[in-house]
Amino acid sequence: MSIEFYTDPFGEDIIISEGGAHRTFSERETELIREMYAEIEIRYPEAFERLQNEYNQSTNFQYLVVKRFVKCNFGLADSQPDIDHDGNWHIEKVNCPLRGGFCKDEEIVCLPKENLGLTGRETEIMKMINLPAKEIANRLYISNSTVENHIASIKRKLALGTNTDLTKYALKHNLIK
Repeated sequence: MSIEFYTDPFGEDIIISEGGAHRTFSERETELIREMYAEIEIRYPEAFERLQNEYNQSTNFQYLVVKRFVKCNFGLADSQPDIDHDGNWHIEKVNCPLRGGFCKDEEIVCLPKENLGLTGRETEIMKMINLPAKEIANRLYISNSTVENHIASIKRKLALGTNTDLTKYALKHNLIK
């Protein structure tokens, strides 16, 4: 099932489910909170650690971790679901007055880096995947065949078939700088 979150003009977090049903996101959403909490821990470990440290003294810490993540990354009402049928999360750049150097959590909790299970070198290559392999090799001072081996490994880890799929994935996940 796809889900869209947004923050209404009164600051309430709202969930729009398939079929258009609207409801307030609250502590009563226990199953959704439990699932999202686990996904944040796996997908965004740096954000998870920051939020865990911030809210671990509260009795409802799982709800607070998920609520903050939702507010910082899914707060816009738009036509693309924030969590789609395939379980993909579509992080959004939410308007926030603290952006631009005033937020200690920018690019940690807000616009977090996703854990892809890639090595450091593979992550470097993903950030340049829109460039020809020869250019990547030159920039990283490695051979073209080493770049190709890393690209094959990345595609295997991410279950992607082609270099075009890989580039689309990198763009979708804001990996290309």
